Amino acid sequence: MRVFFIVNPAAGKADLWKRFEPLAGSEAVVKVTEKRGHAEELARGAVKAGFDRVAAVGGDGTLNEAANGVLSVGSLASGFALAHLPAGSGCDFARHFKIPSKPQAWAEMLRTGRVERIDVGRVSWGAPLTSRYFLNIAMAGLPGDVIRAMEKSGKPLGGTLSYMTVTLAQLLRSRAKRVTLIIDGREHPPEPYHLLAVANTSMTGGGMLLAPGADAQDGMLDFVAVGGVALPKLLWHFPKIYRGTHLGAGGVIHCRVMRLDAESLEDVPLNIDGEPLGSLPARFQVSPKALPILLP
Repeated sequence: MRVFFIVNPAAGKADLWKRFEPLAGSEAVVKVTEKRGHAEELARGAVKAGFDRVAAVGGDGTLNEAANGVLSVGSLASGFALAHLPAGSGCDFARHFKIPSKPQAWAEMLRTGRVERIDVGRVSWGAPLTSRYFLNIAMAGLPGDVIRAMEKSGKPLGGTLSYMTVTLAQLLRSRAKRVTLIIDGREHPPEPYHLLAVANTSMTGGGMLLAPGADAQDGMLDFVAVGGVALPKLLWHFPKIYRGTHLGAGGVIHCRVMRLDAESLEDVPLNIDGEPLGSLPARFQVSPKALPILLP
């Protein structure tokens, strides 16, 4: 089995690779990313070169880039799979699928793990039109403000705590913005929203259980929105996100969708798998069973 490892040296737990590398095997090819977007280029090249596995070593951002590279190739060889060695500060995809990070356990998964096809989401926005796949959650509004702020501040407290503190700071200044939604072809009148999220898996932000029932193999996306509720209610409900008990709260909308269009006359920034990319208007849709992934 030929394995192509893509290692992000800037990942929050990049030193994990030093403990795993001796287990990688003599036939493994290892490339280190040098810039944003490099993992996508490397993954695309590895698929075209006929590798059986592309393994993204890093966090959700590295995995997202690798997945976009893999999916850009089109037809994939039988038996191919994308793998993920979670070595980042967040690793919400690994949490959702219970992918191990301990080197010995991960090496065993590489040898004996099962290959399954999972759904991926796709976001399209801007002019000229830009599209990007996501594995976890694509969001707009408050989460877009959060990720813009984190681009400037970094993650000095680690993924989970940094995301929590920046989110709280943004909550205090959050203002609901009017957005028009078209959900599976049905248009809804403009309403104020603090947050819009379209989820393929359950978690974001280093453990926020934003879409607790999301299933990346059901051919659907979970849509979660927080309407224009007052600041005290926002702050009161915020801790519930970590327990996944917020869906029944007042002002929270939840449904399953295959396609959602969102547009606004205001600046509503996007957060796609933890990356600040564009603003509304945008289209979110599911690509069922599009990605072969290695799971424990």
